[in-house]
Amino acid sequence: LSLPARLITNIKNSVLYEDKFIIVLNKPYGIPVQGGTKISFSIDDTLSYLSSKQETLRLTHRIDKNTTGILIIAKSKEVAKNIATLFKEDKIEKLYWAVVIGAPKPISGFVDLPISKISHNGKEKMHISKNYEKKSKTYYKTLETNNNFSLLEVSPKTGRTHQIRVHLLSKNCPILGDNKYKGCEKNSYNNVNDMHLHAKSISFNLYEKQYNFEAELPEHFIKTLKNNKFKSHNKVD
Repeated sequence: LSLPARLITNIKNSVLYEDKFIIVLNKPYGIPVQGGTKISFSIDDTLSYLSSKQETLRLTHRIDKNTTGILIIAKSKEVAKNIATLFKEDKIEKLYWAVVIGAPKPISGFVDLPISKISHNGKEKMHISKNYEKKSKTYYKTLETNNNFSLLEVSPKTGRTHQIRVHLLSKNCPILGDNKYKGCEKNSYNNVNDMHLHAKSISFNLYEKQYNFEAELPEHFIKTLKNNKFKSHNKVD
């Protein structure tokens, strides 16, 4: 697979940290983590360019194509397996920031609703379901509200596909720029095409070492905070 030089440079520039076990990226907007139908290239395809030695780099988790932020790459099969176990046992603390339309009620709390996949008009989509085997739990906290937008800090406790997006929509607060999971009455914001969901920080303990990472917000996210006079943008300049 021939990859655009600009993509490889972009991914290399997004490296936040590297040691003998892991590489941590601040994943850029609009690049899928894994390949699939209709996907020309993905983060997975660029891993060989990130390896300085004869390492076989492996993904340890996924975030959506239009979600930005922290992505952990393992430098061996064993490390990948150990990190996967940490995720499974909820021993990795993940915090996301999201700009949503409206304000959730209550302003802080959690959503504890199962999620499963449905097919509609040939397209697959996640939705709130009655299948209690698909348990999903997301904590959220409103950091600020302005101009009918809210900045939320979100912590998913399970790892379902599109979990944060579906759970926030269930609170009638779709994520700004999320064209897949948007409330019907929210169409006036359709001119915002970039989704405002960012994997901001992550912390975990691996091989008796404590890791803590924080990823800067992408430009479109900062611009929205500034344009709507959110005080929080002062923290990210």
